[in-house]
Amino acid sequence: MMTGGKVKRYYIFCLFCLKISLLTLPITLNFPTKALSLTVKIGTLAPADSDWLKIIGSTINDTLKNHPDIKISIYPGGVLGDEEEMVKKIADGQIDGGIFTLQRIKKQHPRLECLISPCS
Repeated sequence: MMTGGKVKRYYIFCLFCLKISLLTLPITLNFPTKALSLTVKIGTLAPADSDWLKIIGSTINDTLKNHPDIKISIYPGGVLGDEEEMVKKIADGQIDGGIFTLQRIKKQHPRLECLISPCS
């Protein structure tokens, strides 16, 4: 189990990765047409009122405020099903991504178990 400081560092790292992903998204979508709009659908089991999702929401809003043609919809609280169902929906193209627990990621890709190890 991670202690408070390790959890904070982990969340900061996750937010950094999310922000880098969101910052590069408009670059990869730099097509000549202005009519292009994109909606990214992401599912998660985290409750809608959790601090974690509030931070992600504010990060998304800050990052995409100059790109009104890009929308990110987060479906919280497992409304799209549990993690197994979300993985199936990603494979079927119904949603674009998910925010998963490390246990679920390890199940999909066992080599990523190193992410679960506590940091010193």
